[in-house]
Amino acid sequence: MKKGTVKERRAARLNSRPVRKANTGRPPRLYLRAVFSGFRRGKTTQNENQALLRIEGVNDRKETPFYQGKRVVYVYRTSTSFRVRKYS
Repeated sequence: MKKGTVKERRAARLNSRPVRKANTGRPPRLYLRAVFSGFRRGKTTQNENQALLRIEGVNDRKETPFYQGKRVVYVYRTSTSFRVRKYS
């Protein structure tokens, strides 16, 4: 049986966790790279309002609910600069 009260055990567990530094010297990246896979579709019809994206670093279906419903920005290079088209 574990010794100590619930508060003592909780405090010991929280104190044993490693501390992450908030700022590592560079700003956080607020986007993920993705590849457009196509539109959501059935056997004969496709829905252009729902895009399918392959997101880098997301390999499991359990990780996807956070990204569902988020906005997408299409960024592409031109010969002189970047172009940004915003989609919602």
